[in-house]
Amino acid sequence: MSPTAAEAPEFIARIRDARGRNAFEEAGWLTPYDAQLLAEEVLSVGGRASLEIILPARTSELELAAVERRFARLARRGNPIEVRRRGRREGHAASKTRSRSAALD
Repeated sequence: MSPTAAEAPEFIARIRDARGRNAFEEAGWLTPYDAQLLAEEVLSVGGRASLEIILPARTSELELAAVERRFARLARRGNPIEVRRRGRREGHAASKTRSRSAALD
């Protein structure tokens, strides 16, 4: 069952082109529809466009993993994907990075 907007996590998304320039920025509630639109936007930027998803600091590890799974197809295509909590950047430098930081809200 898909989450409603009330159940979907709040997010900020940034899409960058292969040179690291911001191409698109969006914020809202990450419903399945919004995830699909973000994936389509990454593909429309072309090349190795990257997607950064920032979630609230209170986001659980399970929620982080669920959001990463939504964008796994892009990562398999070679598009760098970073899903993290709001706060300072930490984590491993792979195509998917989780930050173990505190502080949104």
